[in-house]
Amino acid sequence: MLEQNNLQTFVTPPEDLEKLLLAHLPDSLTLLRKVQYLRRRASLSKAKFPQILLASSPSPSPSDGVPVANGGQVPPRQPPRSFTMAYISTTVAQSTSMYLYSTLQDDPEPPGATAVAETEGQLETILHALIRLRRVVQDGVRPNLQATVVLGSLHSRIRGLWEKTGRVVPRPGGHYDKWLFDLGQVPRLDESLPEDMVWGSGSLQDCEVVASRTDIPRPVEYLVQMPSLFIKLLDGTPVSWAFLDSVGSLISVHCEVCVLFSFD
Repeated sequence: MLEQNNLQTFVTPPEDLEKLLLAHLPDSLTLLRKVQYLRRRASLSKAKFPQILLASSPSPSPSDGVPVANGGQVPPRQPPRSFTMAYISTTVAQSTSMYLYSTLQDDPEPPGATAVAETEGQLETILHALIRLRRVVQDGVRPNLQATVVLGSLHSRIRGLWEKTGRVVPRPGGHYDKWLFDLGQVPRLDESLPEDMVWGSGSLQDCEVVASRTDIPRPVEYLVQMPSLFIKLLDGTPVSWAFLDSVGSLISVHCEVCVLFSFD
C-alpha cells in the first residue's frame, strides 16, 4: 500500500527546492529555471498565491518540515523518493499557465508499476490543489478566470497518464517537441548575413506576424516584452526569429519559407 502523498505549496520557493531540482538535471531544467527566477525576484514579487506546488512520496514526518511565513514548508531534509512539481502563473502576462516536472520522466527505461502509481497519486494531488487555488484566485482577484489552463513542456509519460483520465486535451495543432541544448556543444557560426538582410529585434508589428505563425497562444502584448532576435529584409520584413522567455529559456525559433523563382 502506497503512503499518502505530501503536498507543499510555495509563494517564494526556498533554496532547498532549487537544490532538489538541480539533482534531477537535465529533465528538471524547465522547472529549475522557473524556481530560480522566482527566487531572484523574491524581494520584488507581489504574488499573493502559491506559485510552486510539490507533491512527493512518501510523506515526510512532521519533524522533517518546518513551517515558513509564505504558507509553505521547507522540503524534507531527506530528498523524497519521487515527486511531481508544478509552476503556476496566476497573471495574465504569461502565455503558458503551468509547467510540470515529475521524477517519472528521469529514467530512459519504461517505469515500473509502483513508480507509475506514485506519480498518478502525485498528479491527482497537484490537480486538487490547482482546483482549490483556482477558486481562491477567482473569488479574490479574477472573477472571469478561464476553466482551462495551458500546460507547457509536458513530458510524454506524464501526458499519457493525464490523457487517459481526460484531464489533458491536446491542442488542434498537435504536439511540440522540447529540445535541450548543451551550449558548450553548440558550434559558433559566421554571423554575417546576405547583403539584403539585417539583424534586428521584434516590433509590435513583427510580433503580430509571429503570433500568426504559431498554434501556441502567445499574445502579441506578451511577445513584444520578451527578448528577441530577428533576421529581416532591408524593407523590414521578418524572415527568421527567436524568443527567450522571462527566465531565459528559448521558447520560439522560426524561419519563414522562401520560394525563389528563376526566369532564365
